[in-house]
Amino acid sequence: MPKHSSSYGNGSRSNNDHRCHSKVPSGGRFGSRFSIFAADRAEEYTTGKINYLPVVAEQGKPSALPTQDSYDWFIKVGQTRAPKWENRQTVRSLELALEYNPAANIHLISPTPFMMIVAENDVLTPTDLAIEAYGRAREPKQLVILPGGHFDAYVSGFQGASTPALNWFKQHLMK
Repeated sequence: MPKHSSSYGNGSRSNNDHRCHSKVPSGGRFGSRFSIFAADRAEEYTTGKINYLPVVAEQGKPSALPTQDSYDWFIKVGQTRAPKWENRQTVRSLELALEYNPAANIHLISPTPFMMIVAENDVLTPTDLAIEAYGRAREPKQLVILPGGHFDAYVSGFQGASTPALNWFKQHLMK
């Protein structure tokens, strides 16, 4: 088991709450996101073809991260920070991401020191779900709520996110 853990905006998603992925591609020839995944697996198995979808897209278009702040971050900020980044991911990767539930075992992290940094207006990883998950974590723990959305901690809110994280790591890693 790792000695220290931190969650930098990963928040939580209960098994029954899929707000994080509510706009995953659906409709069209597949009918629903789950049939998209089944069709993708069948096509890969029969033809070897790997299917992709955009990581982000303009509002209303299918993508893996269907929020405006995701689009702004990856398209606008990404152009300067990662100019060779390609706006695509495999359909299989999205299917696996939907299985990810960082809150499922949050109560088991203790006695490992745990810090969660959450954006106050996060619509990608909903703030209320992150705070609910934090409530189920055991001590020692610390919650930092930053103003802004999911990606603000990486740019305009970097100081507000990095300073408490640095102090937490100094406190728990430099004993």
